[in-house]
Amino acid sequence: MQAGKLRNYVTIQTYTNTQNAYGETAKSWATFASVWCEIRNPYGKEIEQAGQQKATLTHVLVWRHLAGVTPDMRVLFGTRVFQIVSVNPDPTSAIFDTVNAIEEAAHA
Repeated sequence: MQAGKLRNYVTIQTYTNTQNAYGETAKSWATFASVWCEIRNPYGKEIEQAGQQKATLTHVLVWRHLAGVTPDMRVLFGTRVFQIVSVNPDPTSAIFDTVNAIEEAAHA
């Protein structure tokens, strides 16, 4: 991979427990890391889900290897949100991670 393809700056978030103003535990998203990546959109498909039509777009994101990224995390790119499905380190060089992710957008 050429470093020039890593042109999208994204934020990787993890789901954490925080404490609100009343001392109660609340779940929220917290920044894990911000990295440059390549976002590929290899295919998309329409599905019927819970009586509502949604577009499910599956993406491949590639960034320099980053330890600790798991499928429980999500990726933000501007206003877009990608749920991580799997993280696959490069088996030959361990320089890059290939991440499969899903972006869902409801039709109006």
